[in-house]
Amino acid sequence: MHLIVDRGHPVGDYGAEQGFTGDGGDKDAREDMFANAVPVYEDNDLIGTDATTSDDNFDRRHPLYRAIRDFAAVYDRHPALRSGAQIHRYSSDGPGVYAFSRIDRDERIDYVVALNNSEQAQTASIPTYVAKRPFQRVYGQGADQVRSAANTTLPLTVPPRSTRTTFLLWTLLRKLDLRLKKSRSTPPNATPKPTRSSAPNSSQRSARSRRRS
Repeated sequence: MHLIVDRGHPVGDYGAEQGFTGDGGDKDAREDMFANAVPVYEDNDLIGTDATTSDDNFDRRHPLYRAIRDFAAVYDRHPALRSGAQIHRYSSDGPGVYAFSRIDRDERIDYVVALNNSEQAQTASIPTYVAKRPFQRVYGQGADQVRSAANTTLPLTVPPRSTRTTFLLWTLLRKLDLRLKKSRSTPPNATPKPTRSSAPNSSQRSARSRRRS
C-alpha cells in the first residue's frame, strides 16, 4: 500500500486485491480470476484467503480488496497524498519504520505517513517542522491525537505489518507557515564579469594576424 501514499501515480497489479502470487515471468505472472484447473496455478498459495485457483476469486470481501478500497478512499479525500511534496522523515536501519511527509503547496498541511515492515510494533520519533502541535490520526490504529515534542519530533508506535493495517497516517491540525517571503532586492550577481587581458595570448595574436591578412 506504499504505492498509494508515495510520490507518483499508484498502480496495482491485476489480482493483488485477491492475494494472487503467480509464479513470475511473462505468462505465469498472475492466475485467472475465474475458477480454473490450470496445473501451474493450482499449487499457488493465495494471500489472505483459504481459496484456491479452482474457486472463483472475484471476492469483494477479501481483506486485501477491502484494504485497497479503504486506502483509495483516503487517497481521494486528501489532495496532498496525490500531488503534495514528499519529504523523507525517518527510516530504520533494518526491518522497522519508514516515515515521510506529504505537503500540498496551497493547503500547507503536513501529512505524516509511517509504515512498519517488521513483525513487531515499532516506536519511533518522526521529525516534523513544528513543536508542540497536535496531529490527528487519519488512518490506522492508535490514539486519535498525538502532539509533537519540543524538539519537533512526533512520537509514534506503528503496528506490525498485517493485511488490514500497513501504515499510519497523521495530519497536522493547523497550517504550516512555509510560504517564502518575497525578496525586496535582487541578489548580487555572483558570476564575475570577464576581464580583458592587457597582454594578448598566443591564440589571440594569431587570430588578429589572420584578420589583418
